[in-house]
Amino acid sequence: MITLYHAPRSRSSRIIWLLEELGVPYEIRPVSIFRPMTGEGEGDLANPHPDKRVPAIDHDGEIVAELVAIVLYLSEAFPTPA
Repeated sequence: MITLYHAPRSRSSRIIWLLEELGVPYEIRPVSIFRPMTGEGEGDLANPHPDKRVPAIDHDGEIVAELVAIVLYLSEAFPTPA
């Protein structure tokens, strides 16, 4: 199972799209993030991303952070849509 650490209106929405296209089961875990443009929010301690940003995924205990790294990881783990 894949857990996506997600904040609304963020780059992690792109990972939702990718997971839907791949057809793999996933769970969304909402987290808060600091938004420097508005000064709102703060890093969520439950977020495994080293900088408390999004996106980050947990795939069977393997933590992957950063958008491009996640796309590459998921593309290799699920080469064809289910």
